[in-house]
Amino acid sequence: MTEDMVVFALQLRATRTLLGWRQSELAVKSGLAQPTIARLERANMMPRMSTVTRLRSVFKEHGVEVIDNLPQGGFTLQINPQAVSAALQIMQASDGEKEANRSPEKQVEEK
Repeated sequence: MTEDMVVFALQLRATRTLLGWRQSELAVKSGLAQPTIARLERANMMPRMSTVTRLRSVFKEHGVEVIDNLPQGGFTLQINPQAVSAALQIMQASDGEKEANRSPEKQVEEK
């Protein structure tokens, strides 16, 4: 396992999480197999340049760009308003599901 593999694994997991996607969703959007995504996120394999390009292209299409070596040795995620809006919708949907799954007794107690 190299430092480059670890940095890419962190980029991949951070960006996927920021977008609110499961590995399976990223697999569908990128055309990669879910086990490949998992291995890349664990830094268990060195990605091909074509894989890096494909994943970054998918992320950029959804409003997140990875900027390498900023700060030196690290990376920055640049998030555009489209990605912020999408994240907000995911969070609101998640909150709505949590509210709907709570028992009626718990909801009454809180009022």
